[in-house]
Parts: sequence; C-alpha cells; structure tokens
Amino acid sequence: MCAIFYRILHKSRKITRLCRGFFIPARTYIEFLNKIFESYSIVLNLKSGINTGFKVFSVLFITFVFALCFMFSVSNALEEQAIDKAVSGFLAERIPLLSGEIHFEVENYPQKILSYDGDGEISIDGDIPPIIPRYLPLEITIDDSAEGDYSCYLKIRFSSFKKVVVSKQFIRKGEFLSNDNCLLKSVDVIGESGGKITDLTQLEGLRARKNLNEAEVLTDDDMEPIPDVFRGGKVKITAEFGTIKVAADGIAREDGWVGDYIRVKNLQTNKTVTGKLNGSGEVEVVANR
Repeated sequence: MCAIFYRILHKSRKITRLCRGFFIPARTYIEFLNKIFESYSIVLNLKSGINTGFKVFSVLFITFVFALCFMFSVSNALEEQAIDKAVSGFLAERIPLLSGEIHFEVENYPQKILSYDGDGEISIDGDIPPIIPRYLPLEITIDDSAEGDYSCYLKIRFSSFKKVVVSKQFIRKGEFLSNDNCLLKSVDVIGESGGKITDLTQLEGLRARKNLNEAEVLTDDDMEPIPDVFRGGKVKITAEFGTIKVAADGIAREDGWVGDYIRVKNLQTNKTVTGKLNGSGEVEVVANR
C-alpha cells in the first residue's frame, strides 16, 4: 500500500508541474475536481464486495491525493513570485526609474525552474543597455549545493507609458505640423530613442523632416523649423561694390533659414550665385564665394 501511495504521489507532482508549466486554465482544475466527485459517487454506490469502512477509506484517500496536488500547485505559484522578486531586485539596482516610469513583467517561466522544489538561492544576471529595450533576456540560476545548479533564460518585457505627440495620419516630408495632423496620446515609448514631444504647442513653426507613418511617435529628429525661404520662392539678391549697392530679383534654388548660405538664380542674368540670407529676406552675395 505504501509503495502504491508513493507512486500516486510522485505522479501527481509531475502532473501538477506540467499543468503549471503549460498554464492550464482554472476550468481544467474545475473539471478535475468534478472527476473527483464522480469517483466519490462511484465508490459510494458500489454494492457488493466492499464494506462501509473501505468506502470511507477510499473517499479519504482520494481527497488526500487531491489536497497534495493543490498544495504543490500553490508551491509552484509561490516560486513564480520568488522569481519576480529576484528579477525586481536585480533590475531595481540598475534601472533608477523601475516601478516609477518603467515597468516589467516576466513573459516566460521555464518548466525547468518551476519544477525545482529545493532550497537553493536564486540569482539573476544580464547586461542592461543604456536605452531600455522592449524585450531583454536575463539569465536565472538556482544554486543548490545538493542537487547542482539550475540555469536558463527568462524573457523580460518592459513598458513605459507616457502622453506624447503622435501623428494622426500619414504625414509627408516637409508638411507643416499642427494639431490638425497630430494629437496627444498615452503610448508605450519604451525602446524609443530621441526626445519625445509632450505638448502640441511645441509643434509651432515646425515641419516634418521625413515621412511619418500614422500613429508614429514624434521626436526631435523627426522635425525641423519651417524655412524662412522655400525652394522656388522669390528673393531679392543684393551685392555691394564699394559704395555702390545693386539689387536684382531671384529665385531660391533651395530651402534656407536666416544666416544660411543658399544658392539663388539671378533672373536678369540667368546665373546661379550663392549668398547669405539675412533677416530682411534678402540674399547678400559675398564676393569671391
């Protein structure tokens, strides 16, 4: 009888661990419980060859086995909490904003770790990059002097939700940015590089530096100031020769901002010259440039 009990107990522990490893839903445990009650009724309804004492013993034995299964299931659940605690301690020392702006969750609990039921010490190791990625592998090791070390990798998912400016729609390069094509939205910005825009008023006087997809998070690298002179726009070209100042109409060959040297086409001579764009919107041609 003892040998049979030991084999049933050993099997129940393996089944429970397997269920934990594959995340069997609560409905399966409820179905298992229904099977237990069905077995009760089968045992209690037997009429011949079994006395009342054996019936009672059978019911108690089945209940005891089920209780052991539940106990080991809870033990594995606590082990997941122990893994979470170890990971949290490791990350908290290396990521100052953890649990504040940055959150994490363990995406997988390896069966090899969940099946461990010793008293070994859990340790976590891995490299944390300067920009926290969305996913990061960390090595978990259980140091057990009696049974040896258990080691494998965990997949950690990070998230950080902030209210930032995103594009409402596809925005072409050079298009002006405003609340007509952008909005403020709470999104997960973990792993995103560049300074995020957190206020729609920051878009004033800016345009898209490149094509932007719908729902794309805007950063400083995605926009630039609106030019003071656009390519193809009319400009006044000026030049000084001693005390003499001459002027001519021209066309800008490229976008330009005040202080920039840009190429312009002189409409009188049809020649392209280079000059400095001043605050008055004139292009001052510099000699020998």
